[in-house]
Amino acid sequence: MGFAFAHHFASYDAIEAMTNYKTRFKPSIWRSVPHGILAVAAIAADTDAEAERLATSMDLNRLRRDRGQYLPLPSVEEALAYPYTESERASIARNRSRLFVGSPATLLTKLQPMITASGADELMIITAVYDHEARKKSYSLLRMRSGWEEVGGGVVIAVIPGWSEGPDRNLEIPGSMLRIARNDNQVTPPSR
Repeated sequence: MGFAFAHHFASYDAIEAMTNYKTRFKPSIWRSVPHGILAVAAIAADTDAEAERLATSMDLNRLRRDRGQYLPLPSVEEALAYPYTESERASIARNRSRLFVGSPATLLTKLQPMITASGADELMIITAVYDHEARKKSYSLLRMRSGWEEVGGGVVIAVIPGWSEGPDRNLEIPGSMLRIARNDNQVTPPSR
């Protein structure tokens, strides 16, 4: 048993939550050392501009959910056509503090300070975009950017159990999360 914190929808500070867990951890029969998992929402694309475009559906979805409207994830076209008020744009800007968006290099640069400061042992990434192919590409870009190599702070990219790679080396993702874990946890890529 470890501790998981969902940064993408929590109002509490992720770094404080993770460090509180680690400093107050008491060994038990289930776990002798603390193990913190930080979950974040992130969207990767070939360019920062494309990632920003894809993020518009997540922006509108979050705005609706904050109002109690649990509708299907809107398309990018629907999100771009939505007539946002200034108040709604301000709400989206506030929500963006919990969403990491950009090219793989931009994303990893944005994520690294939180990974380091929180001392997270694992990072789970969820990408909620309308286009499933764009979602798969987002995970694939992050994975390929790291190439199973260390991306800084002892963190490596891996996929969660149950995922596999197809013959064309594209990820076949039945779920919707990417898992990143520290080298010292001896995480290995899934068998090919």
